[in-house]
Amino acid sequence: MTATASNRAQAVSALKLQRDRSATYQQWTLLFHRAITGDITATELQRNIQGIILPAFQRISTQLRTLQKALTETEQRQNGHLSPHSPTEAPAGPADNRQQTSSALSMWIDRLQDLEREHYTVTLSLANQLVDHCTPNVCLESESESSTAVEAGKEEGDTPENRAGEPADIKSLFKPDSSDDEQYELVERRPNHIAHSPPAPSTAAASAPAPAPAAPTLRVHDVERCILLRLIPPRYRTHLYFVTCRGAMDDLGGSSDHSANGDDVDGTEGSTSRVEEELVALPSKGARRDGAPTLAHYAPSAVACRCAGWSSAVASIIHHQESLRAAIEDLCEELQGEISDDA
Repeated sequence: MTATASNRAQAVSALKLQRDRSATYQQWTLLFHRAITGDITATELQRNIQGIILPAFQRISTQLRTLQKALTETEQRQNGHLSPHSPTEAPAGPADNRQQTSSALSMWIDRLQDLEREHYTVTLSLANQLVDHCTPNVCLESESESSTAVEAGKEEGDTPENRAGEPADIKSLFKPDSSDDEQYELVERRPNHIAHSPPAPSTAAASAPAPAPAAPTLRVHDVERCILLRLIPPRYRTHLYFVTCRGAMDDLGGSSDHSANGDDVDGTEGSTSRVEEELVALPSKGARRDGAPTLAHYAPSAVACRCAGWSSAVASIIHHQESLRAAIEDLCEELQGEISDDA
């Protein structure tokens, strides 16, 4: 496009706003990873989302729409309020070029907002899936006794295990009203509808008079089958345990050649017994010696099936998110190229 200095400035402003939005998404992701692994509490995450992330999204979206409105008004003035579809127009001159440039940038903003609206919804969906899968699934060895579970319930307000076991609180932040199909600007504000979420189940359980079975507090995942390993950076895996679930191929429908026992492939009751008996010790993180203290015992087949099923379920969501991000980046590169050509 052939742009005036004013058009170029508006295009640069639009591009900068989108870059700011991308940076805000990165900040959101960082906070989410810290919360989902227990580095910060759900309350701290909520405070940051409502105080920093959502206001930034709203500001950026509002400024883009304001810019688009200014472009439309400029186009109308240059058009002399005539129909833009008039078939009898004079040959294109400088005013026509400015009008076309304003119209093109306005359409660019529309396309960007459409993509970002969908991207935001998909990102929320993936956040829900991550919280679901990061829910503790293995009990600490010491929590197998009910007395220990009761004592843990009394102290859960201050223990690291409780900080790591707060996904229920975090999950409430990522459950937007599915009936809300308003514009992107309103979609951004949807988490505000759940700002006053009910207490986490763990809090309610702590006040129950009768001791309940010990709740899982460890998050154990299959290092070979869980896509979580690709989604969460190493520095945010503090409370995640990635283990090798060898011997679980038959339960996942894999080849029997990988099985150590030839009688494990008949799929009968014997296979179920094997799964129940194949508990493996989970040592403390960083422990390399055989004499390391055992944190818990887990069933490799159960962990492998859980991770494989979840990874398969979220694969399409991740692909959709990546496709949207690529489309947004292509749109930005296209505008950047036009700005450079007109410089």
